[in-house]
Amino acid sequence: FDFLAMAEEEEGLHWVQHVIHLVCGLLAVYGTWRAIRGCCACCCCRRRAEGLSVAEARAQGLRLKLRKTVAYACWCCGGLFGLHHFYLGRVLHGCLMAVSVGGFFGVLWFADFFLLPTYVRNHNRQCRGDAPYDPRGCCRLFCSLSLVLALACSGLFMTFALGPRGLHIVGVVDLDVARAGTQRNPYDVLGVPRGAGVPECKRAYKGLSVRWHPDRNPTCGEECEEKMAELSKAYKAIQKGHTADGEEIDFTKDSFWEGVAQDWSSVARAAKELFPSPQLDRRAEYRRRLVSLFREHAPDLEGEVDRMLDKWQGKEHSVYVKFCKEYGVFPLPELGGSDEL
Repeated sequence: FDFLAMAEEEEGLHWVQHVIHLVCGLLAVYGTWRAIRGCCACCCCRRRAEGLSVAEARAQGLRLKLRKTVAYACWCCGGLFGLHHFYLGRVLHGCLMAVSVGGFFGVLWFADFFLLPTYVRNHNRQCRGDAPYDPRGCCRLFCSLSLVLALACSGLFMTFALGPRGLHIVGVVDLDVARAGTQRNPYDVLGVPRGAGVPECKRAYKGLSVRWHPDRNPTCGEECEEKMAELSKAYKAIQKGHTADGEEIDFTKDSFWEGVAQDWSSVARAAKELFPSPQLDRRAEYRRRLVSLFREHAPDLEGEVDRMLDKWQGKEHSVYVKFCKEYGVFPLPELGGSDEL
């Protein structure tokens, strides 16, 4: 007998047996998985049949269960804007996430990847056992979030464009004074009601011009000239439609946006007047003192006051006392603030 040939033949049979065993094992695993899946499907179908529908749950005011897959889809699509928090009903967390650009530039957004299962599990524990799952999908939520963001951007745009005008209407700031460059509201200067028409303002301007014209009042001097300049500024502002009470809103005009920038400047100046800075008040007071001192004793230094205050910022009183001693003048008391020269 050829023992070598017999050994090779037996080795080939062993390989065939191994392949057959492997195929049988895979078929057994597949059959077992199909059987388990079939049983689970029957149980799920039975539970679904016994449970409530979405319409019935909403009619009873029940909370709907949420799915982790939808939560993770929301996290991927709009997580930086808090879309997954809106899906979970965590509105405050979603707003904070949107405002802080993903929660401190994506830090909390990354952490939510690991916390989402806990969020969904805690939500579903608060739902009744037979409550159905929420049918909302990620796309629907993303559209809702887009609408909310669009409305928010529109609100910010309108606030920026019409915010100063609203403050003018409620009386917080007078935009007409800044636009006309007058000491008072242009309508008050002319003695007409706010928002009066150009013809009425023109009649008032002519009447006041005749009254305050320097030619008719030779002895009036500077008072009449200042009054006429004020009247001219007020009438020109109303005539050109530069007042907030008489101007029509037109977003297409470049002058409108220039006016918006000027209006916000007026609001900033009004805020500074309402809430003055102690440091600015201190500087202004010492500037007044130094100008008065130099005007009497050293007129050539009067124009150097601002440069001195800039150089010795925070030490205004010491500078003031130094020049008072130099010119033999008794200094006024110090204002609040630390001062060492």
